[in-house]
Order: sequence, then structure tokens, then C-alpha cells
Amino acid sequence: MDGAWLLYRAGEKWRHPAFKVRAIVGTAQREAVGIDLAEIEVVPTRDEDDLVGHLGPDPLGPDWDAAEAARRLSADTRSIHVALLDQRNVAGFGNEYAAELLFLRGILPTTPAPDVDVAALLDLGVRTIRTNRDRRHRTFTGVDRPGQGTWVYGRAGKPCRRCGTLIRRGEQGADPTRERITFWCPTCQR
Repeated sequence: MDGAWLLYRAGEKWRHPAFKVRAIVGTAQREAVGIDLAEIEVVPTRDEDDLVGHLGPDPLGPDWDAAEAARRLSADTRSIHVALLDQRNVAGFGNEYAAELLFLRGILPTTPAPDVDVAALLDLGVRTIRTNRDRRHRTFTGVDRPGQGTWVYGRAGKPCRRCGTLIRRGEQGADPTRERITFWCPTCQR
């Protein structure tokens, strides 16, 4: 989940330094430039399932299965933040999405997944990730100005954009080696 893929017209000047580039995949018209990628694996099509077959439904995939994603997520007994990040439940949501979606639904990150309306959470997640897919910069607030696109992610100690309560920061993970930083508003998320 490290790095980013940026799309350019063939020959277009990159918006980042070349030393960060790890891969370029392209056609005569377009190229996808992978920057700061931690790992890249190229496999024959016949072996793709060995690499990604364990992943849950993908909200950006043509075969998105909302019911299966909801079934997997609601069967996970861990906290909703941890369960949402588990790519075996649903593929594609990273830490920023987890923090922002939970804020938007008013859910504490520590809430057990079975106690959450996962269908509504996934519906919001799908709409959000699809809306952000073609944007240059992600936004969860609807504001596309630098520093104003998130409600809680990366905003520990700053006032909530909704209620003014200071945003809190913690850590959660499937185990101590996989902990991620969580952000939430103690007033807006209960």
C-alpha cells in the first residue's frame, strides 16, 4: 500500500523527481508512473490468482460484490478499523479511507465490526473511492484545497471541522507489528 501510480500523457513532464520512480507502464498515448512503491511483482496472467486470489471484493473492480464484502466485514469480530483495513474482507481501503469513512458514519474506530451497519459503511466507501479515483487529490470533505481534504486523518490535536473538539490519535492493528495510526473525533464518533 506504499507509493502511488500517476497517469501522464506520453512524454508529459512528471510532477515528481525521477529518483522516486520504481516502474513505468505505458502505451503510445499514456503512461502510468509508479513512485515510492515498496514492492512490485510481475507475474504471468495465469498466476495472478496466486498473488491476489485471497483479496476480498474490490470496490473499483467491474465485479464489485457489495453483499460479499458486507458478509466478510460483518463476520470479522475485530474492531471496525482493523477489519476494514484487512484486504481479505474488502480490497482497496487504506488507513486514510478507514479514518475518514468512520468519521463520516460517526463510528468510533474501536467499535466491533459486527456492531456496525457495514452495508451503509461500504456504500459510502464505494461512492467515496469511486469519486476520488479520477481526482488529482483525494478529498473527503468536498474541499479540494491543500490541507482541507480530510476531516480527521493526520489532524491529531487540531479542532474537528464539524464540532471543534480536538481530534485524537491512537494505534490499532491486527497485532503489534501491524498497528496503524487512527484518528477520530470523540464527539462526532460514538
